[in-house]
Amino acid sequence: MTPPDLKPDLKRRVLAAAQAEPSPTRGEAQRRAAWLIAGAAIGMVAAYLLVVSVIDAPFERPGVLSLGAFAGALSIAASALWISLARGRSTLGRPRGALIASAASAPALLLGWKLGWSGALGAVAEAPARLGLRCLLLCLITSALPLTLLLLARRGTDPRHPAVTGAALGAAVGALAWGLTDLWCPVTGPRHLLLGHVLPVLVVTAVGAVVGWWLMPPPSRPPRA
Repeated sequence: MTPPDLKPDLKRRVLAAAQAEPSPTRGEAQRRAAWLIAGAAIGMVAAYLLVVSVIDAPFERPGVLSLGAFAGALSIAASALWISLARGRSTLGRPRGALIASAASAPALLLGWKLGWSGALGAVAEAPARLGLRCLLLCLITSALPLTLLLLARRGTDPRHPAVTGAALGAAVGALAWGLTDLWCPVTGPRHLLLGHVLPVLVVTAVGAVVGWWLMPPPSRPPRA
């Protein structure tokens, strides 16, 4: 029954707006997110292979150093992705504190693991001719497409703290890019790592925060009649 204070024209506009923005089912949303995540993974690997095929070849170094650095970075990235993508116990997503901790700790954990693993193998050394610009470029390029697709997968799903969620997602993508860069980069010195590895993770985190703030809030709906 239509309330007496609801005019027919207003009712028509409310119904038209609701029909213009149909809500996807849970299964449809999950399939869409799965396709976007798969596309993000494929796009990241493809971008990595393309970039490393056109830049200078790395120095020779022990395989255990490269694989160990990659394994550690991949573990950190997987944890960060789980925190930023999974909703946890609440249907509204992770608490703000958990997301902030994930975004803030990822660069420090990555740097600590890289230096610790390299130090354990006695392989911490700077290369003055390699400042880190190639690694910076590699990280940023390999992060661009996956960050875009993963943010689209979370589009309109965070009504509480979209910017913080976007930052956590950016840090996770940056950690994945760091891991791939470790497979190519031969330099283990702190100065190189700060410019070529830490800085791009911070940039991707900031971009994720800005885009998340704009993209993740649910669309405004017309008021209920």
